[in-house]
Amino acid sequence: MAEGSRRRNLILAGALLALLLAGAGAGAFALSGRDSGRENGAESEKSHYGLTAPKRLAGGYVRHGTVQSTAVSVVPPDGTTPQGIRVEREVSANYENGSSILDLDGAWGDVYDPGAAVDATMARVQKTGIDAVAAPRLFKPKGLSSDVVVKCVELKLGPFRMLECAWADADTVGRLSVMPKGGSTRLEDVAQLTARVWQQARVVING
Repeated sequence: MAEGSRRRNLILAGALLALLLAGAGAGAFALSGRDSGRENGAESEKSHYGLTAPKRLAGGYVRHGTVQSTAVSVVPPDGTTPQGIRVEREVSANYENGSSILDLDGAWGDVYDPGAAVDATMARVQKTGIDAVAAPRLFKPKGLSSDVVVKCVELKLGPFRMLECAWADADTVGRLSVMPKGGSTRLEDVAQLTARVWQQARVVING
C-alpha cells in the first residue's frame, strides 16, 4: 500500500476509534475507594502510583496531539459509585507507530478490587456498540507485579479490527486500544504490550 493511502487509512481509523470510544474514556474507569492506605490518620508507607502519558511507548509508538489530564473532584459522600470509584486524576493520549494506532486511557486513586475494575471497564467499552469477537480473556504477561489483573478482547469496528486490553492494580486502571494494520497482531501481543506500557506509564506520586 502506498504511504499516502496508508496514512489516510490510519487517520480515518483513528477518527472512528476516537468517536466510538468517546463514551468509554478515562472518565468511565471502574475504581473503588478503600481506606487501607491510611489508618488512624497515619500515612501508609506504601508507595502510591499515578499515570502519565510518555512521549514514546514500547512498540515504537509516538504520542500525537495533546495529553488530556483531568483532576476528579466529584465523589459521593461514601466514597463509592456503582462502579466503585475514588479517583484522583485521569489521563488519556493517542499514539501511532506508522502501522497502527494506540489509544491509552487511565485513571488512578484507590482500587480495592482490580478484577472488578477490569470487568467494568471492558463492559463499558462493549456498550459503545462495538462487537466483541469473543469474551474477554485473562492474561498474565511478563513484567507485571502479582496484583495486576489484565484482560483483553478482540473487537470489530465495521471493517476495522481492534484489540483491547485493560489492567488494574491497587492504584491504577488503564486501557489500551490498538487498531493494527492487517490481521497479524494477536491478543497475546497486545497483552505483552500492556505490561510494557504499565511499566512506562506508572509513576510514584505523593501518598
